[in-house]
Amino acid sequence: MRIGIVGCGTAGPAAALFLARAGHDVALFERAPTLEPVGAGLVLQPTGLAVLERLGLADAVHARGARIDGLYSRTLRGRTVLALDYGDLEPGLHALGLQRAALLDVLVTAMQEAGVALRCGVEMRGIERRGRERGLRDARGRVHGPFDWLVVADGARSVLRDASGLDAEVAPYPWGATWAVLPDPEQRIRGVLVQCVEGTKHMVGMLPSGRVHADRDEPPAASLFLSTHLERDGSLTEESVARVRDEVTRLLPEATSFATAITSPKQLAVATYYDVRMPEPIEPGVAVLGDAAHAMSPQLGQGANLALCDAEAFADALHDSASDEEVVDRYGDARRAQLQFYQQATRWLTPFFQSDASPLGLVRDLGFPLVGSVAPLRRQMLRAMAGLKCGWWRRSQPIPPDRSD
Repeated sequence: MRIGIVGCGTAGPAAALFLARAGHDVALFERAPTLEPVGAGLVLQPTGLAVLERLGLADAVHARGARIDGLYSRTLRGRTVLALDYGDLEPGLHALGLQRAALLDVLVTAMQEAGVALRCGVEMRGIERRGRERGLRDARGRVHGPFDWLVVADGARSVLRDASGLDAEVAPYPWGATWAVLPDPEQRIRGVLVQCVEGTKHMVGMLPSGRVHADRDEPPAASLFLSTHLERDGSLTEESVARVRDEVTRLLPEATSFATAITSPKQLAVATYYDVRMPEPIEPGVAVLGDAAHAMSPQLGQGANLALCDAEAFADALHDSASDEEVVDRYGDARRAQLQFYQQATRWLTPFFQSDASPLGLVRDLGFPLVGSVAPLRRQMLRAMAGLKCGWWRRSQPIPPDRSD
């Protein structure tokens, strides 16, 4: 089949790689003139790592990433809010902290080796339908194609999502995050994602993020992030540097040396988040994957992992189906439960960590440790963190096989 993909983030190149290896003629279009990853560090959960294992890329990301064995969240006064270790769910289970640039490089290199035609600097604005064939109309009015299937993976602010005609609700979150990726040659931040919270308006965290390239001479890095109200603090200025340094030093003293290394707003980036709801992100001939279909707050750290799972499920549905309509049914059956759970869970969880509703901070600080102390509930929390949940109680994906370093 001839398949056109729009967007070179995570879902786009992963889908392109699966589909090209299956023998399809794949072209991927990216509006940026050069590939530049958006955002700083991310967490590859066991589910995302399993997809990369299937693609034969697990060794490549492990060579660049930093192993994460758990999540530790505390209050400013030192009270534990969350302390979750992957190994309590399954011995050896872990996640991987990674820079977005590293994941993009691994995926793009592999997809180009598989014969995917990558075209940068092409901004797509519309979809042309001609019977069962579809074309892509760019910003200059040129039509590319025809294609048998289109994959829309151009992110939370997708233009083609609207052009697809599929129902969608999109709302920006008032809160985002200010990020910095800083060298950590001594690996002072190691093995755990650590964060400190004060109420619901202040949160600082550190994530070990490994290297961009599989070069041991390149020092590893850590990603520093702090909660940011976009209207109040979303602009990066010299004052932003002082705010970041003061906030980090106050909430996360062990990261003070990282904070003092920030001397310019050019070292910082502000990430904005959207809540995207699509009841059905696929119709015959058009599939919307990744953040374009289900962007959410990053509180559960699932964005890149859900995008990888989308790509895998779409490629499998296309391979196993005899018609476009069957592809739609198979993809929906494969993805609906997991996506619904994480979208609902994220919407429920986010106000406890980022909002102006201060009483929720007290509820979180008192309630979350109690929930985590009950063994069956703690196990469900671990499964949610690992990306395995497909429902609010027992429904979960199987735990991926252990992969040692």
